[in-house]
Amino acid sequence: MIKLWRDNRSNVMKEVEKQAEVVGLQRAATLLKPNNVESMNQWLDLIKNRTSPSFKEKSQKFKAMRAERTLLHRTSRKSFARVEEELKEQSEIPDAITRSDVWIHAYEAKKKKDSDVVEDPEIVKQVKMYRAEQEPSEKCSLKDDAVAKYSVLIHEDE
Repeated sequence: MIKLWRDNRSNVMKEVEKQAEVVGLQRAATLLKPNNVESMNQWLDLIKNRTSPSFKEKSQKFKAMRAERTLLHRTSRKSFARVEEELKEQSEIPDAITRSDVWIHAYEAKKKKDSDVVEDPEIVKQVKMYRAEQEPSEKCSLKDDAVAKYSVLIHEDE
């Protein structure tokens, strides 16, 4: 359902931009205003925001990031933050749970019919290896954690 909503929103914005080239932004926004948007001012604010250079720049940045993504999101409906909270609740030492632990848990946890099936076991093995190299008590930055080290090496090999 969410994908349909996002696709529709994207299609409406594309149509507004297309029509704006012909009849102008104000007129296109008026003609294509969805029925579920009550206020024309809210609609115009949204259109102006979405057609602004800063929004387009941010959109291109995230589009490029999505294009570089190689692994699927593996936590089902949960966010990594929720998985982290669950791991901390289960752990005797909650502060010892790192970003790498959460990532490994998410990519190992997927099972199909009682068998351990990991999307790419080599990736998980590499991240575990980098995590093992770190000091257990060491609080590392995002740049230095095992997942980041693995990601950097992948991009260097490309």
